[in-house]
Amino acid sequence: MKKKIYILFIVFLIFFSYGLVISQFDLKIIVDELKPKNPEGFFDYRGVVNVHSIHSTGSGSVQKIIRDAQEEGLDFISIADFNSAESTNETQGYHNNLFVFFDKEYSYLNSRLINYFSKEDSLNIGPGRQQVFIADSLEKLTRDKKSGLWVLSHPFQRGYEWQGNYPAGLDGIEVLNLKSIWENYWLKSTPSFLWTLFVYPFNSDLAFIRLFEYPENEIQLWDTLNKTRKTLGFAGSDAEEKILLPNKQYIKIPKYKDIFQIANNHVLLESELTGDPLSDEKKLRNALKSGNFYFSFDLLANPKGFASYIEDSNGNRHLMGSEIKYKPGQVLHIILPQKPFVPF
Repeated sequence: MKKKIYILFIVFLIFFSYGLVISQFDLKIIVDELKPKNPEGFFDYRGVVNVHSIHSTGSGSVQKIIRDAQEEGLDFISIADFNSAESTNETQGYHNNLFVFFDKEYSYLNSRLINYFSKEDSLNIGPGRQQVFIADSLEKLTRDKKSGLWVLSHPFQRGYEWQGNYPAGLDGIEVLNLKSIWENYWLKSTPSFLWTLFVYPFNSDLAFIRLFEYPENEIQLWDTLNKTRKTLGFAGSDAEEKILLPNKQYIKIPKYKDIFQIANNHVLLESELTGDPLSDEKKLRNALKSGNFYFSFDLLANPKGFASYIEDSNGNRHLMGSEIKYKPGQVLHIILPQKPFVPF
């Protein structure tokens, strides 16, 4: 008996020592600044999209998700519950300094579509008619503004792959989907994934980075779609704070707060948000619809200060997502907040 206790103690000591070592790993690729500056001429606002609450596949209440997003310093968040008819007592708009959007995720042809910024009442119908309405919306290259954006979530996740041609009315895809990245890693390298669970309590940043693989298929699809029509690219968190166990049990990891730190969508505006919910909603919505944003792995560094735009011969600047004709004298500008420690 004493021998077993001694062996367990040694194993625990080794594991704890290993944890202390990896907890010291600093993975930042630029120097952290107390107050990063906006890029000259623009204002950078960061947010997370594709978040699920207890009303669908998540484990947290809407109120908890909002609190976690506030604590992480997000400027906006989109809670998009899946096929949910349940409503929340919370309202769209400002919750302190956080702007909250309530959107919807739908099942369509075995894939998952997120409808952002919709004012469409026709979706509050039965599943059959709902599918017909979605199909009709996706076939239209131009449609009523109140129908919002249609974005394909995790386009290559096993069991949810899109079948056939991509419709003309598809506004964007998730180039990054964090849950899909983790699930693919589990299928490809289960032992390494399990070891990552041991790393997580000591250094959650390192644990998440261990799971990341370059989204080659998604990047290729994004490039292909953009050759024929403008297609937006999002980083989707797919945050649920939930890992399923047998017998309908689950554990609450990874935490919403941890997920909100990993990958964000950064909107660039030419004027500041004012705190007025109506005008600020319009600014954020129009910027996202226009593609005036970028996504980044904020886990590695705060990218605030980054900007990319084309300046024409008259000094006019055209942000990412703008559609302009080529003219002589145009100059592409790419601004980095700092020079990274790693090759780029």
